[in-house]
Amino acid sequence: MQFLRKSSEEGKHLLYAWFEAMHTRADLLLYAGIPHEQLEFIAQAVQDEILRIEKIANRFDPESELYYVNKNAFDHTCSISDELAEMIGECLYFNKKTFGCFDITVQSFNNFRFGADAILLNDEEKTIAFENSDVQIDLNGYVKGYALRAVARILRDNGVEDALINLGNSSVLATGNHPNGKGWKVGTDPVYKKQATAVTLFNECLTTSGNYLRQPHIINPQTGKLVEKQDIVSVVTSDPALGEILSTALFVADTFRRQQMIEQFTVKIV
Repeated sequence: MQFLRKSSEEGKHLLYAWFEAMHTRADLLLYAGIPHEQLEFIAQAVQDEILRIEKIANRFDPESELYYVNKNAFDHTCSISDELAEMIGECLYFNKKTFGCFDITVQSFNNFRFGADAILLNDEEKTIAFENSDVQIDLNGYVKGYALRAVARILRDNGVEDALINLGNSSVLATGNHPNGKGWKVGTDPVYKKQATAVTLFNECLTTSGNYLRQPHIINPQTGKLVEKQDIVSVVTSDPALGEILSTALFVADTFRRQQMIEQFTVKIV
């Protein structure tokens, strides 16, 4: 992790830190009446937490818990940690709430469809099994938001009220205020758009999903095919995990389902 430090006349300190995590760059701005040394300790705690969550949920890492589940849950019922059970349980819940537009099994083998219905999760006993050998779980469309939710708790518990955390420009959490104004003015990633759209966040998260100027990479769970349209969806929510889910679901959904989701959730589309 690398740091830049700055102090203000009001006796508050600004720390900028950055590091690599979740296949992208993470940028942190922390602003508080706390010594720089303590802010660095908090930034390190943030990095450790993001990397810890990644270690649980990275399906490509042979040492991760999710990799073990994907490899073994069809052959036998697997015991899993409370945390992975929480992640998967929340994703299965929102699979139903988004009419199947958000689905953590879109990367299943042999283009297996509607695999969420083939996941047998026992919340009480913390076990999981797959009813079909092709089912695979991919949490990439969710885990950054889950991590930012955990980061918000770390900042709150350590008395940092004003902060901006950016994971790969597609997931941005803002708490409190910018050192020179109210809230945090941020923009949608210009990689996705010809011109970034500015929005002011206050204790909110901006999440973006789409293909604009990028190769298609989001799969429609209904068809099993990549969504080819050159478009983006950016949403503002109070919960970063919900933002991750909804930005993907709204991008995939047709006009009718999109309107149903907008009416169902407290979400602002940018």
